[in-house]
Amino acid sequence: MRTWNREYWFYLTEQFRALTKDLKSKLMGVVAGRVMPSADLIPIGSARKVNAAVLFFDIRGSSNRSGLVALYTLDVVIPMVMRIVHDHDGYIEKNTGDGVMAIFTGGDEQKASKAALESAMVCFSVLRYAINPHLIQVDLPSVDVRIGIDFGEILVARIGVPQASARQDRSFLTAIGHAANIACRLQEQADTNQIWVGDALRLRAPQEWQRFFNRVFPTEWTWISSGTTNPYPAWHFDAVLPEIQRPPFASTILTGLRPLPSAGLLLPPPSTPSDLTPQNSILAALLKGKRLS
Repeated sequence: MRTWNREYWFYLTEQFRALTKDLKSKLMGVVAGRVMPSADLIPIGSARKVNAAVLFFDIRGSSNRSGLVALYTLDVVIPMVMRIVHDHDGYIEKNTGDGVMAIFTGGDEQKASKAALESAMVCFSVLRYAINPHLIQVDLPSVDVRIGIDFGEILVARIGVPQASARQDRSFLTAIGHAANIACRLQEQADTNQIWVGDALRLRAPQEWQRFFNRVFPTEWTWISSGTTNPYPAWHFDAVLPEIQRPPFASTILTGLRPLPSAGLLLPPPSTPSDLTPQNSILAALLKGKRLS
């Protein structure tokens, strides 16, 4: 699994540069078609029970983007999220267009839970330092996201019917279980640019991270803790990644991050991360969506 450091950051930025290279010209070459590409054939009806952390990532307000603007945005966001998930030993269960569902499993429940949380934090860091500055540079709206995560037993199954005479596979891989349902619901309830998690995930998170979990109360919340009549606890995880040296282009975007102490503990963002000092007038213009002359 990747470690968050300068080398990993440079690796991600190089991947991002490759992703965005000539992207506009590629989109201009999009042509109309009548059929969708076929998915790889996977046996239908097989399933496996696994204990896993389930993560839902979603772009807010994606329906307000249309045409090539929407496609360009998805092309720079979703592949980076998928790459980050893979870098943390996760599996992409599905791509929903403007979102991703990922599964983190393995023999160590604590390790899987930590990997899911680290993936979420890396996604936010890449969003702040690479994706949104790039979108602003090409005169497109920046992106806000939400993430929900929980841990539990899920059933991973291939659902559908055989291809038969159809030109494409008519089945899909899906995760079934309370953890997946709760993670999805938490993502829907989370505030903008926040990570909300279920109690099962929090209990498996590193002990030194427990102070970064703040209780939240989702609306219309019907989940009950097993063996009780009490509502299943939900939490806002507000830790962020440590400051690292980044390329010059990334230094002019508001981060809300603070360096780690030598002990390597995570720090929460400032209480008012949007406050700007006078010398940040250029940054203020960027955050207001204004084009710089």
